Amino acid sequence: MREFRETLEDLLDSKICSVGRFRDVDGVENWCGSCIGFKEQLDREYFRREYGKDKIIRCKFFDETLNKTFMT
Repeated sequence: MREFRETLEDLLDSKICSVGRFRDVDGVENWCGSCIGFKEQLDREYFRREYGKDKIIRCKFFDETLNKTFMT
């Protein structure tokens, strides 16, 4: 329960976010997977190393003003 509470607090404080990975195929975004990402790890080179080239990465925070999209 403690781990759940810490994760929930990090989510509400926008320390973590959902990271959605997509690949564009003929103008259609195809979902490739999702995970949780830490705010300090969110940069294009990190995503390129982790997931390869030709991906669209959408980072969604509880505070929507922090949302980001990366093209690898």
